[in-house]
Amino acid sequence: MPAVPERCHGRSLTELLLVVTLLGTLALVAVPSLTAQGPERVELATTEVAGAIRFARNEARRSGAEHGVLLDTAAQRLQVYRIDDSGPSPVVTFDVYHPLDKQRYELSFATDARYHPVRLDDATFVYQGLATGQQDIRFLSSGEPYYLDSSTRRMLVSGAVILSDGRHRRQLTVIPGTGRITWQ
Repeated sequence: MPAVPERCHGRSLTELLLVVTLLGTLALVAVPSLTAQGPERVELATTEVAGAIRFARNEARRSGAEHGVLLDTAAQRLQVYRIDDSGPSPVVTFDVYHPLDKQRYELSFATDARYHPVRLDDATFVYQGLATGQQDIRFLSSGEPYYLDSSTRRMLVSGAVILSDGRHRRQLTVIPGTGRITWQ
């Protein structure tokens, strides 16, 4: 005759709820917030803008097709584009895709929660022979930053992008000639 197994003792619902509650409380205390706060959001936005400008520069060098970045402070938006010069006159096309998410390469500081409350305060690129700054930077296939003004290439004299959340501020600088990016 087979032996009757001993009866297994389980836990009560009250004990399980107590353990789940304790683990939840520990998780809230021990795990830091996964969303960036304060200066971290400004740093994240600055890194993203620098990455977009570097990407445009590197794509111009890699593909031989001129690429650029439009930083629209009024719309709080950044868009990476390429210059299609296959026709009689060059055309700006916003069909550049982000290398990671394969979506059109654009950032919206007004609608993307990752950057809120960061603002694109200023984006000014000054070019040789132009009296006013532009919110647009393009790169030749050599990687040099320039602006096309009535079929005249104007080389970058200075370039700066300022991002802030009201309390914290970062300035990104594009170096003339090389297109190298620094920030502080």
